[in-house]
Amino acid sequence: TPAQRKRAGEDFEVYCRDLATQLQLAAQKSNDKAMHSESADAYAAYLSLFKVEKWRQTMEKNHAVSLLAAERFVEAGEQFEQLAIEVGDKPEREDLLYTAVGAFAQALRSTAPMSHYDQQQARSAVQQLGATYVKSYAKNPRAAEVEFNVARAYYDEGEYTKATERFVAFVSDHPDHKDAPVAVSLTLDCYHQLSDFDGLEKQGKGYMAMANLPANIKAQVKQTLDRARSEQLDELALKSGAATGDAAAGLVDLAEQKKGTELGEKALHTAFATYREKRDPVRLKEIGEKLLADY
Repeated sequence: TPAQRKRAGEDFEVYCRDLATQLQLAAQKSNDKAMHSESADAYAAYLSLFKVEKWRQTMEKNHAVSLLAAERFVEAGEQFEQLAIEVGDKPEREDLLYTAVGAFAQALRSTAPMSHYDQQQARSAVQQLGATYVKSYAKNPRAAEVEFNVARAYYDEGEYTKATERFVAFVSDHPDHKDAPVAVSLTLDCYHQLSDFDGLEKQGKGYMAMANLPANIKAQVKQTLDRARSEQLDELALKSGAATGDAAAGLVDLAEQKKGTELGEKALHTAFATYREKRDPVRLKEIGEKLLADY
């Protein structure tokens, strides 16, 4: 009869809901990733079969939690994002949005194979959802972590100019954060990737001038600047040597352009050493006099 069929359907819904829940509890007890994945699949099957409004949101949340525990990060991010949309402006939106961003960020950090589509989706989600989170919950202590993840997503995507802007803002706002050393290092690497030695030098000095930036980070910046100057000099010498046959000529030109700076002084010293090695007394005397006059 219709009543019997209805009753059987209701009993089956309870059975499936209980099965999915018991699977999740067993997975949590054993901390078994494969079991978490099975419970996530069980919740997905339940949600596709039943539309019981009373239990829908609970089962969706359990589904998302199981996906995250199973390290199916992109799927978990999608589910938490959907939950954040569904709750609207309720207080729980902050935690759901934060968890969604975190799941997508974990997907990008994971060493597990991931399709190009999932990589792009995860990066875009971190950038967009992260920006939404920071805008909505700027005063929340967790906003700093999200802000860093957004910058890192741009860096990983090769959007070095955008990444630089966000890393600099992050370090400026959170100089004592645990991710500040990484943010500083990646800022300077962005300039390096762009072959923007002037920008690298300027930003490095900007970091060095920050009164509230820890000394160990400043030491890291100084080392990076020293390496970058040496690399710039080597690159310039190679180009000058290829163009004119005189590797030191480009260094002298650079020293003139950067007169009064550490880089300018180092360029002259390198040019001096080069001409001494070449046994060119005329140029050696000329560079020596410039060194004495300028430095």
